[in-house]
Amino acid sequence: MPASDYIAAIRSRIGTDLLLLPGVTAVIRDGERFLLARHRHSGLWSLIGGAVEPGEEPAEALHREVGEETGARVRIRGVVGVYGGEPMMVTYPNGDRVGYVTTAYDCELLSDAVADQDELLEVRWFSREEIASLARRDWIDRVIADVPARRRFPHIRPATSTDAEAIARVHARSWRETYGKFVDDPETNPWFGVERRIDMWSATLREAASPVMVAVIDGELVGFASTQRVPESDAVRGEELTTLYVVSSAQGTGAGQSLLDAVLADRPASLWVAADNPRAEAFYRRNGFRPDGAESAFGPIPRTVRMVR
Repeated sequence: MPASDYIAAIRSRIGTDLLLLPGVTAVIRDGERFLLARHRHSGLWSLIGGAVEPGEEPAEALHREVGEETGARVRIRGVVGVYGGEPMMVTYPNGDRVGYVTTAYDCELLSDAVADQDELLEVRWFSREEIASLARRDWIDRVIADVPARRRFPHIRPATSTDAEAIARVHARSWRETYGKFVDDPETNPWFGVERRIDMWSATLREAASPVMVAVIDGELVGFASTQRVPESDAVRGEELTTLYVVSSAQGTGAGQSLLDAVLADRPASLWVAADNPRAEAFYRRNGFRPDGAESAFGPIPRTVRMVR
């Protein structure tokens, strides 16, 4: 892809001098196999990625770069690390020098990857051992070495009636972590209590009124999500994401994305999100949702915004 207007404007003033840029890197892997791309300008193998544009969320930049270079979709599992220094210095064929500080994301491939012939010669899967023998960018060794077996990955499964109490506890804990700022004492406020939620989830799971999926890490239930059909003829969408909660200690593991994929996939839907929750709004924007202008309130949350896709 050609340089963005932002970088082109800077280059018009500094020429080929060193430019420091924030970047993103996709560590796309299937177990111990890693998807690498061989770049046309250098002939070297590397991980897929690029620069973050002004005003762009890093995760959005990652999805954009992967799509531009391979046409593929990925799911972000978590952050591997942040990298910079001398190994991240690049000189392009036109003489432009760039130093990147890149955030590397652990990713799962969701669709076929095909090399964009303008930038890449080919994309292929390699094991760690095979990578060691490639003509490659040296810095990727650091990144791949940091992709640990230690990462905790969520197991997603349908909820059962025996999950009611665990879901209720995650529900109450997530509410305290996210919305506790809206009340004087979330520990005593009835909206944040566990018991009422145990009764609610026991009934919900018993009646199977809507599909509920849970995320489990190391045997502990850490999140859940559910949807429901909206049959009204004037409904903005025919399906609504009614809940998606992950406790703060499990955020960054990919549990939220995996739950959303499990209950909704890429179907059109609506949802409501607290107006003062930029992390959640950014997450839903990455998944194609946009505010449609409708607003409401719910319990202690003074303002909620409807998002649709």
